[in-house]
Amino acid sequence: MVITALLSLSVTGRVSAEEASIEPAERVWDRIVATVASPGDRGRDVRIITEYELEIEARLIIAERSHSIETATEQTLSDSFRTFVLNVMINHLLIENEAERLEIADLSDEALLEQRRLFEQRIGVENALERFTEVTGAPREIIDAIVRRRALVATFVQRNIQLTVRVTDEDIAAAHASGEHPFGDRPLEEIRAPLEAYLVARRHR
Repeated sequence: MVITALLSLSVTGRVSAEEASIEPAERVWDRIVATVASPGDRGRDVRIITEYELEIEARLIIAERSHSIETATEQTLSDSFRTFVLNVMINHLLIENEAERLEIADLSDEALLEQRRLFEQRIGVENALERFTEVTGAPREIIDAIVRRRALVATFVQRNIQLTVRVTDEDIAAAHASGEHPFGDRPLEEIRAPLEAYLVARRHR
């Protein structure tokens, strides 16, 4: 796994005509906070996480936890919470990479609808994602990407559960110690569930 992190803020600004020697035009800057690639990709499928995407996912998680979209827009994001959300996003992207490599990344409409229903249950309002988009101004394509990733992770994990392959705690610890997995050198407690799913899928193929 390759992870490059740079924490910084997304900025929306306006350049004056004098500075740009052209008519004033709005410019949007966004910074990369992480690039993620599984071993063996050789740069062919590097996933990028931007500061803006990180903030949207963080506020969506706050809305789920607090059952309030308004709270999600008002709460200050601590560095520790940003790091937690970044780890969640990295885990999901690694599983998405693995699912696509194993050619099991196709999702049914029902799987996507189920994820949207889960958002409604957790946030506690009808059309929760549409409401979140309206209140926060989050682009629809970013929200759709989050829904797809969560649906894919749920499908991937469920598929592994249904298989007859078993992975023990000792197997997980040994794989973590060996480094033969796409989750890098992160602590075992942070990656136990996705590492177990990864091992089951690898043994089954």
